Amino acid sequence: MLRTHEQRRRKRVPVALAAMKMLGIRGPKAIAPVRRRRPGALGNAVITAYLEALPPPSGTAV
Repeated sequence: MLRTHEQRRRKRVPVALAAMKMLGIRGPKAIAPVRRRRPGALGNAVITAYLEALPPPSGTAV
């Protein structure tokens, strides 16, 4: 199966969302480890802004 570069980059969005929920962290703290592991991941400014604007996961004090 062929994938575009952008499709591979978008696969990191669910990883960041899962980190937010499992670790109870906000978007910027979830983005940083994804980018450390996969440089260039979450490079789309709109997606990054969306993740950063999300409220903390429910039931957390972050």
